[in-house]
Amino acid sequence: MDSLYQIVAQFEVWWLIVSGLFFLAAEWILLDIGIFLTLSITSFAVALTMLIISNPVFITWSFPAWLGISFLFLRPLVKISSNQKDVYATKNYVGQIGRIVAVEVDNLSSKHFFDYKQQMPMEANDDPAINNSYRLLMNDGKQLSISNSSQLPDGGLAVVKTQDYDIVTVEQTDE
Repeated sequence: MDSLYQIVAQFEVWWLIVSGLFFLAAEWILLDIGIFLTLSITSFAVALTMLIISNPVFITWSFPAWLGISFLFLRPLVKISSNQKDVYATKNYVGQIGRIVAVEVDNLSSKHFFDYKQQMPMEANDDPAINNSYRLLMNDGKQLSISNSSQLPDGGLAVVKTQDYDIVTVEQTDE
């Protein structure tokens, strides 16, 4: 371990800053997924640590510590510094009222895979069923799939009772 401590103690601060800038440029130009940004923050933090503290043991163990810290705080840091909306955030529609919309879902796969039966004289020429799917159209334009869609009128109003991402259970209302 002493040899590792001595190798780390010989690092130049400027090379860490240059590597941090390189990782930052790679993040900005190439991938934009956060890996290089994590490495860049780690490089800058270790360089700052080396400027403040000269203990080789402390500097060596600051590498994994700063890597973990930058990994944990990267998402909140990007959320604060960026105006992009979070794709993982879901809006809660429980208790809100929306309009029920019936959508005809054509079973194209059944038509494709059982099309050969049309040329067989003994087979029944049953058309694949067209199913109705029900969606709830909210005031902001969002369409949510309704899981309990039996006996719901097209164009009626319903209130959201439970929500699991974009799938909701509703109860018909007269408002």
